Amino acid sequence: MTATPAAGTPELLRDTEAAELCGLSRSGWHKANSAGRVPLPLRIGRATRWRRTELLDWIAAGTPRRDRWIAMRK
Repeated sequence: MTATPAAGTPELLRDTEAAELCGLSRSGWHKANSAGRVPLPLRIGRATRWRRTELLDWIAAGTPRRDRWIAMRK
């Protein structure tokens, strides 16, 4: 089930926004990303963003490791 963001809520989140959504500090978010514990980000030019709806779905699924999350979404 994909969550729908509220009107005016950005779909693509910066690291600080993704971290806040998941209850982590920015440095904690980067450590989790480096360790493969969060969904893959999007690269748009030099910018790195995470999809809000994917993060909400990932949380609802129990925050599985990235490799498991990728397998679950196939």
